[in-house]
Amino acid sequence: MKTGLLTCLIALLLFTSAHAEEGKKLREVKFSLIHAQSERIEETMPVAPKLRKSLETLFGYDKYRILGEARSELPQGKPVTFQPHPLFFIKLSRTPEKLNCYDFELIQNDESLVKGKYVPKKEVPLIIRGPFYDQGNLVLVIESEFDAK
Repeated sequence: MKTGLLTCLIALLLFTSAHAEEGKKLREVKFSLIHAQSERIEETMPVAPKLRKSLETLFGYDKYRILGEARSELPQGKPVTFQPHPLFFIKLSRTPEKLNCYDFELIQNDESLVKGKYVPKKEVPLIIRGPFYDQGNLVLVIESEFDAK
């Protein structure tokens, strides 16, 4: 399972740019846990249309619902832990050598699943395919919000 997550993560990182938003300050990061399945789920918390289109293109499922969300500001030099749902949490901390790059670690039940780097980019989420769950998949999404300039 770890190999599949890592492979998917590497492929999805190719969609992001290596350059951070210049001239804008990262205000907040949102972490969402999404359940993706083709049948039998009620979309009680629907996914935003633009993100939904990306998810459909990447994964091919018909139905998506948000299981939980967490947001936080990223204080200088302090790691942040997000836990939108009891199944997963993610640690995010600024990479010391790069100003607009963050190290992240995805954890399930105290087991590290994926470690990587995240470069925040406006309107370009980091999308990680999680493990199988109830005849579908869990999808983890990190989105960045910047201050208007």
